[in-house]
Amino acid sequence: MKEVGLPNRARVRELLGTLPHPPELGVPPGITDGQIDGFVRRTGIPVPDQLREWLNIANGPYIGSRATLGIRTADKYRDIEALLQIAPAWKSKAWIPIASDGCGNYYILPTQQEYGEGYPVVFVEVIEKVDEAAYIVASDIAHFLAFLMEDELKLSDKWPFEKAYVTNRDPEIVKFHNVALPWGNGE
Repeated sequence: MKEVGLPNRARVRELLGTLPHPPELGVPPGITDGQIDGFVRRTGIPVPDQLREWLNIANGPYIGSRATLGIRTADKYRDIEALLQIAPAWKSKAWIPIASDGCGNYYILPTQQEYGEGYPVVFVEVIEKVDEAAYIVASDIAHFLAFLMEDELKLSDKWPFEKAYVTNRDPEIVKFHNVALPWGNGE
């Protein structure tokens, strides 16, 4: 399966600039492929192309109330490697935390295709089980970022729990297995 690239990079950057974020932080610049390759060497975790492209655009920006995570960020709470030390089960599973919900839970990118072909984004409720996905939220990074930004801009409040809305926008979300869908009932 060939990964689809991120939506228009300029548009992603533009949306990032319009999203609410702590004013003193702004939108951090992206990082280089060399810096990403360093992360791969240090952790042994592969970085899928879409995540690489996202990190090239911005390394750990806030998207409204939620923080996306990055590599070697100034804030250890937004640093992927620091979180992998706190949650070693994620590192052993080659899971990359990519965002926080602002309440202590995380959006994770599993890199070993344990849910099927591709790189979906799953939600982990840390208080429940730190090493299990509660449910899938998007079929890939591109869809995840679009849903997250639209949610923060109040363009929609239907993600991730309204089946028709999510599957219309992200039909590939239902192809994954061994992970719950957010609208439940095994649908």
